Amino acid sequence: MLKTIQMIEAIKKHSMPFADVDDLLPLINTASRAQYVLLGEASHGTSEFYEIRAALTKELIHHHDFSFIAVEGDWPSCFEVNRYIKGYTTQYANAEDVLKSFNRWPSWMWANQEIKELIEWLRDYNNN
Repeated sequence: MLKTIQMIEAIKKHSMPFADVDDLLPLINTASRAQYVLLGEASHGTSEFYEIRAALTKELIHHHDFSFIAVEGDWPSCFEVNRYIKGYTTQYANAEDVLKSFNRWPSWMWANQEIKELIEWLRDYNNN
């Protein structure tokens, strides 16, 4: 019971409530000084997490010159997404099309609206 109380107190002490990504700018600025930033989670599938992870990723890329994203995903499918984002293929019409390549890994983890929007943003960002 004591460990549970200690964990709750630690969460209260170190957590930071936020309403949108602007509230996380101090965290992003601190993270931007790191060589690697890991954006892990335990929910595997909540829209809210995917949205905030995409927003954090965009901030780190656009404003802090991060240039690489590694994901836990099926390698051949991720490779196809990489090719699409970098403009190395005309095989796919859009992000939704390329995400159909996720047919072995649980597709809901990647083939969702938030990831589609991030992939299109990354493609546009690379083209500018």
